[in-house]
Amino acid sequence: MSEGSTENQEKGFFSLLIAFVKYLFIDEKGQIMLMLFIVAGSIAFMSAFSEPIVAMIGFPIIPITLSEEGRIARIIMMYHSIAIPFLAAVVLLVLTQYDLRPNFKEYVRWPLFIGALLTVIGGISFAYIFFENWIMHGLFLVGLSLVFYSGVTLIVGIFPTRKFPSIEKNPESPYLGGINLEYFDMMLAGLCLLISAIMGAIPGAHFGNGFEAILAEDIVRLEHGLFERMIISHLHAMVALLAAVILVLVFRYSKFSGKVYKVALVLTIIGVIVLSIGDWLVAPGWEKAHVVINVGAVFLMVVSVMLAILGWIRTSKLVLGSEYQSATIGQKIAVVFKDPVKFGLYFEFLWVLFSVMIPGVYVALNLETFRSEAYTEIERVFNAGHWHVLATLMAIMVMLLVIDYFGAEGKIRQLLGWMLTIGSILAFGFAQVYMIRTPEIDTSLHKLLTDCAEVRLKEQPDRVDEIIGKYLRDVGDIKT
Repeated sequence: MSEGSTENQEKGFFSLLIAFVKYLFIDEKGQIMLMLFIVAGSIAFMSAFSEPIVAMIGFPIIPITLSEEGRIARIIMMYHSIAIPFLAAVVLLVLTQYDLRPNFKEYVRWPLFIGALLTVIGGISFAYIFFENWIMHGLFLVGLSLVFYSGVTLIVGIFPTRKFPSIEKNPESPYLGGINLEYFDMMLAGLCLLISAIMGAIPGAHFGNGFEAILAEDIVRLEHGLFERMIISHLHAMVALLAAVILVLVFRYSKFSGKVYKVALVLTIIGVIVLSIGDWLVAPGWEKAHVVINVGAVFLMVVSVMLAILGWIRTSKLVLGSEYQSATIGQKIAVVFKDPVKFGLYFEFLWVLFSVMIPGVYVALNLETFRSEAYTEIERVFNAGHWHVLATLMAIMVMLLVIDYFGAEGKIRQLLGWMLTIGSILAFGFAQVYMIRTPEIDTSLHKLLTDCAEVRLKEQPDRVDEIIGKYLRDVGDIKT
């Protein structure tokens, strides 16, 4: 091969590389892809030295050894370093589906994109690589601030009035009192999300000065201070409201219309308001706040069912075209399965009821049982796993939406669609069985404790050693 052809190949390679980098960092679609790559990469990086990996293979894939000191704070920074680029990907998708006031799209896009990058770089570096390098912590805070600023800008840019957005550009969108409901729903969900972000920022600003890092599942049975309640409120609200944003985004993306769609958007408004108020009432310590949250969740449950049904009907109409009216019900249902991406996208909004909302309401209605001593570990597992399931389901919804938005076709579309859909059914179906299981009670230990309590009440403390000795001998016989 001649020297000239080698140089041309190198130039061609570098040209492609530069073009790809420009695509990821400048193009709107490329930025969405980059944010999702960062989420996947961050999860893969931290999984490489996580406790489950070490337990399975005996050593970390990446040799990072961490002390227990600051563990909770590191986990919280990890959550934000994953959540922020995911949120950025969702908002960038919103920008592709909604018209904003002049120039506002760029005012939102660039602070959001740069802020997400700084949050990930600063957060993961400070917590897991350059330990206690406070410059990295500063980048983390600057990133969060930029993302919050872009959120405020989005609310201003999308805020609907009688004159904005124009009916000419949105002929199929439902209106109520001259206000575009699709825009109002998105603005409302975004506004509540920002308020809930402040609920988390306030205790975070007091870290080390009257507040220490906590995981909500660790303190559920303890007395909570104001800051701790604000963190619990923040956690619940951010996950639930981001799900509402994705719900409204898929509504808009699907280009629905008609009276049923209008009703769904109105119910979404009620659900978001009630759910947000319930979450915010956690902070002042109102005991019935979870009841209000459940009422809001019920409205969103109904809307999720409506979205799934409307989505499948629309998919069936798109596949059958002019033959839709003459097709049988069986044919209309069967064609939906031909596109696993669209089927899965709408199915996940139905599946979220059985894997998140219904179990959450069930536990809330049986709180006395789950707060009993026998259910201590199960309650903690549920509190941690419940919102992890919802967060992962949201990720699957967004991935299916992105696959469709990017126009994937053929075998890759079939493979990705069915893998994500079937995977979610298996993973979260078994997760529910595990999280809401009946505790295994050690009957012999239970008898020991009962007998000891009985002899103490009879003022026979000398018999306690005798009872304990018998228990230990019985256990030894069982093990043998």
